[in-house]
Amino acid sequence: MRLILARDDSGLSVVNQIDELKSRVNVDGGFGDLGNFSSTVLDTAFALEALNSSGYGNVQAAHSSVGFLLKTQKPDGGWAIGVNDDSVYVTALAVLALSPHKSSFSEVPVALNAARNFLLSKRDEIGLWGEDYTSAVALIALLSDGAEASLFQSSVGALTNKQAVNGSWSDDVYIRALVLRALAAYNAANSGISGTQTGAVLGHIEDNQDHSALAGAMITLTGAESRTTVSDANGNFEWSSLPPGGYTIQIDKTGYHSANGVLTVAAGASVALKQALIKADVFLDTAPGNIFGKIIDGESGETLSGAHIEMVNGTTVLTGSDDSFVFNALARGSYQALLSADGYQSQSISFVFSPRSNGDLGLLRGKRRLNFASFQKKSV
Repeated sequence: MRLILARDDSGLSVVNQIDELKSRVNVDGGFGDLGNFSSTVLDTAFALEALNSSGYGNVQAAHSSVGFLLKTQKPDGGWAIGVNDDSVYVTALAVLALSPHKSSFSEVPVALNAARNFLLSKRDEIGLWGEDYTSAVALIALLSDGAEASLFQSSVGALTNKQAVNGSWSDDVYIRALVLRALAAYNAANSGISGTQTGAVLGHIEDNQDHSALAGAMITLTGAESRTTVSDANGNFEWSSLPPGGYTIQIDKTGYHSANGVLTVAAGASVALKQALIKADVFLDTAPGNIFGKIIDGESGETLSGAHIEMVNGTTVLTGSDDSFVFNALARGSYQALLSADGYQSQSISFVFSPRSNGDLGLLRGKRRLNFASFQKKSV
């Protein structure tokens, strides 16, 4: 189930994994840990979330999962595993899995309202739910379901105060990611902006000469919101829940020339930023140069001839038969472009053509457009 989520987030095909998951649904409509295992709320919630996230929320296996979760909800609004006491963690996962089905099943809003009351009743005196990971998941579930953000001001403050000196929560990378996701959900809800009204920036920082990933680069974003982060061990960074609009970005790392530029974040979209930094002792060539690269299918790696790459200034080029493209004699500076091809999702990319950069954008991967028509539920 988590493999489906990971592959889908990476733009990889999940068809085989979805087929296998659908074959594991039990006669009671739920899922177990493995094939032929008894159904549990936890495994069914994970399965339903995987189906929802990958665009299969309207298949029969998803509908069966919804039915299983509805009939296993306890009278107090919570969910449990087997004969155990109702669990905040399990209830939060069930809420996340059921929320996308509020308009398709009349019983779901009633169940979610009861679950919300259950979760709110389990907060402690400082507004949390015990362990950091439980508090984070509970906040994510409640805010994703549309709960009023003002209810959780004390919860967010208490959770923020539990951050360790090293920047972690509970000294665990996974829990840190959960907490950051919860805080982002709160900030978005508190500003009156939903997830579909915000955008994201996904970036990668590398060395200009050997293209090795650069960890520890400081990236600062300034605009409708100001954000600062540091690239991870793989040179990657990410910002989510960004209000749409124009931003300036600056990248700094000891031993390298700084890079800066501008980008535009659109609602419901993400901007991919790939930036190479130049060592501080290298001469900076400011003359115009060529920007080039290749566009391939994100799943198969096959060439994408005839794909369009359009700069924001209106200049457009097509990929050739070898899937390559080139913009000639571009001035050094910030650029944003839109990639498009028949049968593929449009993608926005942003980059800074730094002094002395060789202009190589590398391989850009197209993501196939999912066909939702066959999954639409018929009106009754």
